[in-house]
Amino acid sequence: MIATLKAKPGSEAEVRAVIQEMVQNTRKEEGCLLYDVVESLATPVSFTFVEKWTDQEALAKHAKQNHMKVAGKALSTLLSQPAEVVPCKPFAVSKL
Repeated sequence: MIATLKAKPGSEAEVRAVIQEMVQNTRKEEGCLLYDVVESLATPVSFTFVEKWTDQEALAKHAKQNHMKVAGKALSTLLSQPAEVVPCKPFAVSKL
């Protein structure tokens, strides 16, 4: 799965802090195979998550985790638009 968050201009540092907490907690979750975030050099307010889960059940559990609810609440005032989430399937990817 790919998800992109776009911070409101000026809130990038706060968004980075929330994302760091999300990453630390999410990587500990059962079923999380990959949870990386990149920041666009072209659009500094844009953060893209690259996620891989063992199955849909693990992904569904992830969305219900308390730390995700806390992050969602924190990000609700820091983002310029709702997250763009794109379900994906592997095509030409590195093996984990």
